[in-house]
Amino acid sequence: MIASLLTSALAAITLIAQPIARTMPVVPTTLQHTLESLPSLREPIDALAATPSEWPEIFGDNVAHYAGPPAIEQLFEIFEFTVAPHPPIPGHRFFGYLEGFMPYNEPDLDNSTLRFTLRKGNRTLSTIVTNLNSPYIFKRHGRDDHSDEIKKGYMEFFMDSLYAFAPGTEPGNYTYEAESELPDGRVLFDFEFTYEWKV
Repeated sequence: MIASLLTSALAAITLIAQPIARTMPVVPTTLQHTLESLPSLREPIDALAATPSEWPEIFGDNVAHYAGPPAIEQLFEIFEFTVAPHPPIPGHRFFGYLEGFMPYNEPDLDNSTLRFTLRKGNRTLSTIVTNLNSPYIFKRHGRDDHSDEIKKGYMEFFMDSLYAFAPGTEPGNYTYEAESELPDGRVLFDFEFTYEWKV
């Protein structure tokens, strides 16, 4: 009798535990799996209906938002973009930090271009085109790999050779845009941020 009751109890526990086990998430054990399981910080948008005010903002200490093609179509998924100091101090150097996930199975990452554009209103003041793999851009892969190359997966970029408004700059709104493209024209990332210069 006791054996029969124990058998019935174990069977009931097994039936209850099965759906619970099926719904329990698998805990990732590597950095790669952890990053791949993170929810996307980007939002799909309608490219035809999009206006600058409707572009998704980018997480971090900044006033940046996506530009160019819809964020969901950009290949480099941005986790954070930070400007320090924020806002920049006129006449002083400021730093840019970009963190995200570089796509797998994409060739020619090292040959990606990087374009910086400075605009005042609708007028372009300057455009600088370089390589994303430039030695002047510090790179880190997977938190502890400081080799100076672009790799697939988790990447961080640091840039410090940027200056805020110089003395004599006309007051107004100034927009910085950073855009990176693969050799075939597809966009890795494209975002911009605007600061107001006052006398």
